[in-house]
Amino acid sequence: MKEKKYTDLYMNSETDSEALSGKEATADNRALREKELAGEIISLARNTLFVTLRFMQRAVSHIEMEAYEGHHSILFACDGQRLYYDPEYVLHRYKENQNLINRSMLHSILHCVFHHDWTGRDIDHDLWDLATDIAVENTINEMCETKNANVSSSVAVPTLEARQKFYLNTLKEEMKLLNAENIYKYLEELLPDDKTGGSGIAFIGDANANGDGTETLRGKYIRETRELFQLDQHSLWMNASGKAEGDEAIEAMRIWRDVSKRMQIELETMNAGQDVLCAELQSINRTRRSYAQFLRRFGDHGEIMRISEDEFDHNYYVRY
Repeated sequence: MKEKKYTDLYMNSETDSEALSGKEATADNRALREKELAGEIISLARNTLFVTLRFMQRAVSHIEMEAYEGHHSILFACDGQRLYYDPEYVLHRYKENQNLINRSMLHSILHCVFHHDWTGRDIDHDLWDLATDIAVENTINEMCETKNANVSSSVAVPTLEARQKFYLNTLKEEMKLLNAENIYKYLEELLPDDKTGGSGIAFIGDANANGDGTETLRGKYIRETRELFQLDQHSLWMNASGKAEGDEAIEAMRIWRDVSKRMQIELETMNAGQDVLCAELQSINRTRRSYAQFLRRFGDHGEIMRISEDEFDHNYYVRY
């Protein structure tokens, strides 16, 4: 009797293990299927941008797409070389609106085109992340308002654009060009992080949280505004990941500068009607050189003043 009890226990445990293995196998198959479907959606989005946005072809082809399998919580992020995505996140966003993946991909690539991932160490990253997202979304909205119906049908998300419209109209009253640099300066004045409050809204503390861990007004403003404009994560950017130095970083900067310049030339040549995008590229690619640097072009390093034997006529100075 005792032996039969142990036998039944063994048989039950074996059955439970088989059932558990079956569930694990089902879960693995489901994850694999989700990864395949997400990959197909990403490929479709990439091909859509490639066909409908001819001037973006060089930029799109430079980015490789890869499902993220790391330990960090990456949903949709680009490091300038690869765009990493979470399959489950892609499927969820695609069900919400099929254009959201197209728009998110364009959003991430435009960050690279505009060199948003290259910033100084002393910059306020919370404000910079917000400013860059606003600038990119404004550019995409302007692209959708052109006469090219293919662009609008590929990346337009009316519900999202409607929520962004009021905020963007407010910014347009404050500045002519809504690029990241101008928006960042505006946010710095509006959201000072010192105790004096500056000329904008008065905030206490130099962070987005109070001493007791509660959220400040500044932090709440940044979070709520980013919810309107954020379509990707910036944690893999060169300045955020600590990869902003070395030969690899220099080569990446060179490549994207070339991409930006070529895109500007294409837009100006094609007369594609993308005035906002073209103005943004012109501001980025404009050579910034001081007057001192300009004068150095006409100087000679280590120049020493002396008499020119070829030009000096000694006969004028000979006494007769």
